[in-house]
Amino acid sequence: MSTDLPLAPAVPHRRWSWWWLAPALALLGVVALGVMSLRSRGDVMTLRFSQGHGLKPGDSLRHRGVQVGSVIDVVLAANVAAVLVQVRLHPSAASLARTGSRFWVVRPQLSLEGATGLDTLVGPLYLAVEPGGGVPARVFTGLEMPPILGGLQPGGLEVVLDAPTRGGLRPGSPVTYRQITVGRVVSVNLASDAGAIEVRCYVEPAFAALVRERTCFWNASGFDLAGGIMGGVRLEIDSLQALIAGGIAFATPPDAGSASVTGRRFPLHRRAEEEWLGWRPAVALGADPTALLPRPVRARLRWAAGRWWSGDDAREGWLIPIAGGVLAPADLVNPPTAARQGSGVLEANGAARPLAELASTAAGTGVVRLPWAELGAPAEKMPALRAMTAPEDCLLIGDPASPPRPLATHALDPDFLITDAGLDRSWHGAAAVARSDGAIVALVSVDTKGHARLLPIKP
Repeated sequence: MSTDLPLAPAVPHRRWSWWWLAPALALLGVVALGVMSLRSRGDVMTLRFSQGHGLKPGDSLRHRGVQVGSVIDVVLAANVAAVLVQVRLHPSAASLARTGSRFWVVRPQLSLEGATGLDTLVGPLYLAVEPGGGVPARVFTGLEMPPILGGLQPGGLEVVLDAPTRGGLRPGSPVTYRQITVGRVVSVNLASDAGAIEVRCYVEPAFAALVRERTCFWNASGFDLAGGIMGGVRLEIDSLQALIAGGIAFATPPDAGSASVTGRRFPLHRRAEEEWLGWRPAVALGADPTALLPRPVRARLRWAAGRWWSGDDAREGWLIPIAGGVLAPADLVNPPTAARQGSGVLEANGAARPLAELASTAAGTGVVRLPWAELGAPAEKMPALRAMTAPEDCLLIGDPASPPRPLATHALDPDFLITDAGLDRSWHGAAAVARSDGAIVALVSVDTKGHARLLPIKP
């Protein structure tokens, strides 16, 4: 009997090696780098133009002078009727690829308004973009010319003018006020019944307030030649730009009516009436300097005449509420010397206070402060007070139911006399608010002869 026992075969132990992770990690790194590379390259758009204008791969796409993409290919369309330009956007500019965005080729152009695209004379052409606000898109039709409103501020006023003929007008023609360009012609088309021409005009937001209910528009294109044997020849041209490119001018009367709204229609006259050229409306341009505008209170000073057979007399004006009281022109709280002693009574907001109860203090030359607390305003609900040392642009605040009246620096002389402002006694005591910071800087004084001036305050 054999004593040898069977032996179990020896199986080598397999140990896990970390070296196998190296290829896997390398593969993951390659995938990650590929994903990052794809993301960093940005989206690709296709722009369709009728002409290539010499664009080539490598040319840039710019917005506000900053490169936001680059051209990667320029080819003819399959039907050879257009040029397809492929543009890769920078990842940070992905929001430009939206419906409503407009693209065009910037190249040297010369017009009556000046030269544009001159940087492409010594450098490469490039694409420009005006962003849209629609849904994401990848295919766009490029513009052959820069957009008409591209250089104007958004948020303005668009009106429609009805004209019998085109009269030399075209998209891009200037819209002027006192020969200052304030807008552009957007389109010139036949009306739907072919019975008139519809001219759509855009007025920039800074000047939109000039267009009112009774504003008159006329065609400023061409020239007006008049004369006679005795008077000679007179040639009138609005501007060289209007002569060649066409143009529209408008004027607004002093009784201008309410502000216009987008879409309002006006007739377009062939020429201006002589009266229109002399109109000088009071329209406040730009935004109010502050939301805290004073709300003047109408007041009446009543007193008894010095002689017993004479009746009462009175004068009226505005009180300006301030913290703890009001500001007033001095003559509104001082009866004339001929008045009966102690008879002065100041009436405002349905209340009457004897002047003897109101101890006024000086708040400037011709300005006083009255401690009438019931008429005062909380400090947080009223504008600041400051001195006006030199003429400056102001808004005159009188009747709270009426809009503020602008007062430009040129309408004030160094002594604060108001020249040619058309103010009457209904403005006596109104507040002058500085357009620079919204502070109350003066009160308006209008005498019985209609002479108006500002009375600077001293806080």
